[in-house]
Amino acid sequence: LGTGAHPDNSTSDYSAGYLSALAGVPRLLKLFTRLGIAEKLTWCIPGHSLETFPSQAKAIIASGAEIALHGYAHESASQLTADQERDVLQHCISLIENATGKRPRGYRAPLYQLSERTIALLQEHDFLWDSSLSHYDSTPYYLPKDPAPIEPIDFSADVEAASWMNPSPDFASLPKSSLVEIPANWYAEDMTPL
Repeated sequence: LGTGAHPDNSTSDYSAGYLSALAGVPRLLKLFTRLGIAEKLTWCIPGHSLETFPSQAKAIIASGAEIALHGYAHESASQLTADQERDVLQHCISLIENATGKRPRGYRAPLYQLSERTIALLQEHDFLWDSSLSHYDSTPYYLPKDPAPIEPIDFSADVEAASWMNPSPDFASLPKSSLVEIPANWYAEDMTPL
């Protein structure tokens, strides 16, 4: 869907999503139940998956797991306008509230592409945590209150290199929000390094 918006994608690529829901969810729930950890887990689920696979979503919710937001169609924040990103977040909050009876507390950005705008939206909607970044390896930390956008580098031939050779802000000294970052180790993910 969002990440598969590429001319080379085929039906077999999207088949992986069906496999995940139809075979993967039941297998994982069975494993987690057998290990006695089903109610101690968090599932970060795209809104599209909640709507497309309602019985699997109900089974995950019935397991006692926490449900966190993960976009709607696994779209990157960079693909969206500010209004679209707000609409997606609010729609997905409603989906989870309607399915679970409670407001989601956590978020993982699709593709781990969390923007400064996303951080502001999560604070505005009183999220407690995010798990998309990795500043301090596996140690949780607070996200900046108002992170400055990363300015793109202009590598045009007529631009002096000195115009973009500047250090980034000292992260430790930035004013912090109440939004806790639970670091994501994306090298442990199955697909990202591939």
